[in-house]
Amino acid sequence: MARLTIACCFLFVLFATSCQYGSKDQAPVDRVIELQRIIREAGADSSLVYYNELRELHKQWKGRFPDSILAEYHYLIGRHFRTNGNLDSAAIYYQKSIETVSDSIIGEREAVYFERAWDTYRRMGRYGDCFAVIRNYTELLPDSSPPLLKALSNYFSAVTYKSIKEYDSTLYYNEKRIESLRQLQDTSNIATVMVSNAELYFYYLKDRPKAFQILDALIDKKANLSPRYMRQIFGTYGIFLFYEDAFDQSKIYYELGVAEIKKMTESQDRFDKLANAYNNLAEVSIELKDYPSAQLFLDSVRGIGFDKIDKRLQKDYLNYKSRLTYESGKDFDELLTDLTNIYDYQEQLYLDRTQRELAALTTAKEYEQALLQEKQAIEIKNLKLETRFLWSLIVGTLSLVAIWLAYRRRKLRFEKQKLQMQQRLLRTQMNPHYTSNSLHAIKQLVKKDPNLAASYLLRFSRQLRLVLENSMENYVRLEKELDALREYLELQLIRFPDKFTYTIKLHNLEEEDPIFVPPMLIQPFVENCIEHGFKDRLTGGEIRISMKLDKNIIDCEIMDNGLGMKLNESNTKRSASTKLISNFLKKSTGRKVETTSTNEGTRVTFAIPFKESDHD
Repeated sequence: MARLTIACCFLFVLFATSCQYGSKDQAPVDRVIELQRIIREAGADSSLVYYNELRELHKQWKGRFPDSILAEYHYLIGRHFRTNGNLDSAAIYYQKSIETVSDSIIGEREAVYFERAWDTYRRMGRYGDCFAVIRNYTELLPDSSPPLLKALSNYFSAVTYKSIKEYDSTLYYNEKRIESLRQLQDTSNIATVMVSNAELYFYYLKDRPKAFQILDALIDKKANLSPRYMRQIFGTYGIFLFYEDAFDQSKIYYELGVAEIKKMTESQDRFDKLANAYNNLAEVSIELKDYPSAQLFLDSVRGIGFDKIDKRLQKDYLNYKSRLTYESGKDFDELLTDLTNIYDYQEQLYLDRTQRELAALTTAKEYEQALLQEKQAIEIKNLKLETRFLWSLIVGTLSLVAIWLAYRRRKLRFEKQKLQMQQRLLRTQMNPHYTSNSLHAIKQLVKKDPNLAASYLLRFSRQLRLVLENSMENYVRLEKELDALREYLELQLIRFPDKFTYTIKLHNLEEEDPIFVPPMLIQPFVENCIEHGFKDRLTGGEIRISMKLDKNIIDCEIMDNGLGMKLNESNTKRSASTKLISNFLKKSTGRKVETTSTNEGTRVTFAIPFKESDHD
């Protein structure tokens, strides 16, 4: 009966599809080509609507498209999964795209399919699959193919061998790359490969004179190289000298690199490269105890603008700024201002990303609703075309059931995405409150004890990095979440050394277990214990955190010996935060946050959802 039902549903969907596209026997190739063009031009943030329509057409007309269109289809779907961090699914579709290329590689577009498949396997650490892609690529590459495509094969091999630490093989394939590039008279890319060889000799083969010899040879040919590549050569030379403790010479080469960067007026990443060079100059100036120069270089990074440089460079700037402030005995106010500005900028980026994702979900929902209405219209039209009432009734009933099931499945998927967005918005509201409290504490400590303030600031920067990294993910490893929680508690103990003690106990689970939980759920309750429960207590506070694995949830209990619930009922911030977390946990686990007063203090219990992988 089940098979008959499925067969009837399939016949009806096929009938509805034929009505939708008329009596055509040919697949809608033109529409597929148009969708692929739109997605390529829109880039990685292309609307989910176009992907859904493309996949729907592929499902309906499977096996009726040319190989070239199928290869591009699989590539674009793979790119969609990779953009969203799902490397497993991305690898499956990239593999399908290269399997479609069965005769020979005739153009750069087909080479792109192989490059994406290889790079995805490399990022996953599946080096055996990397070599399989390389072997397939090499076999399909004609002898008459352009040197550029041959150089790409050697690039795949060199990077893969470097990943598995076989450096002699890496050097061998780099030399083969250079041979192919010489046929193209591509001097610039030859320089890039030679710099890569120099790094191999310096860092891994420990032949540092050979590394400097390679760079010296490149510098002798500087007239043939553009500023972009001379910047790379001078910068690498400066780094090598820095590791050799030749700080004066290192600074000279860093400055030569800056001069080359300033010539790159058309470069899209010019600001990042310039900020990185100034950070390096600040670092070597600190090592030379030349604090005025270090301050000048850090001011240059600030002058570029934090909104124009990568987050990694922002963190490097804060690190060197912290060192300079601590070692030179300068005032902390400027550093605190920079820290606040960088956090505000990153927070705005996070909010913008959240708004874009919400807009994408809304568009996807509207598309699904339109698709459902269209299917319902097709169903009505088909029922009118049927001549026999009984068959019309059967087909109509089965189609309604199929549509209802499809609608319910889509609705559940949308609810899951909506729940994740609510979780992200919750963290967006919690992070500024926590950062504001910490910055206020730093300002107070600067006035009382500058040395303690410096220690607190360094730990706070590490805590802020953990919080920012965790808050950008839907699920993080339990071990990483507990590290962030401990870092926060230790940070508070610097502020209040005798105010409280804490313990974290795990029952029937280990911290190293492959368990992934939503981030930033425990810390707000612990913050309530310290800020409100121990508000009038100077010493003797206790916080006990207990976690127990129970089927598909983790039972969490937070116990403190503070003032209790009645004395804190008027605190609106605490109530609002508890309500937001309770709503999220109620939707994801079916259980609310429970807060009770006991003779010992206050107990908070709740259930945390978890997964055994970091894929949503």
